[in-house]
Amino acid sequence: MIAIVKSNFNEEITDKLLDSCTNELDTHKIHYVLFKVAGAFEIPFVVKKLLDTNKYKAIIAIGSVIRGDTYHFETIANESARALMNLNMEGKTPVINGILTCNTDKQAEDRICKGADFAKTALEMINICAKLN
Repeated sequence: MIAIVKSNFNEEITDKLLDSCTNELDTHKIHYVLFKVAGAFEIPFVVKKLLDTNKYKAIIAIGSVIRGDTYHFETIANESARALMNLNMEGKTPVINGILTCNTDKQAEDRICKGADFAKTALEMINICAKLN
């Protein structure tokens, strides 16, 4: 089973990313469970809790951070990515960073199809881990 942690912030984007991701998982008949959080900054906290359960073969983080007029964009984009990478490097379970970091709403809209790529990456990492164990 795969866990998906989805940010509700920029929901018009993240809902479509989620649909793209889950459609791909459904194609492969992969079961998943969804956890929703407020924003991208909260995703790593839930990912860590899920990693500690050892219940999932992969965890996909889905979010969308769009540049605004303040430094907040850089903080959220950089720190959420860093936190997910640190969790990924623990080596327990693959963590897929599916948090879009875009300059504009249009760029985010244009990347909706990436949700399927996040699912494919999770499946690929599950297969690699099976070979390594």
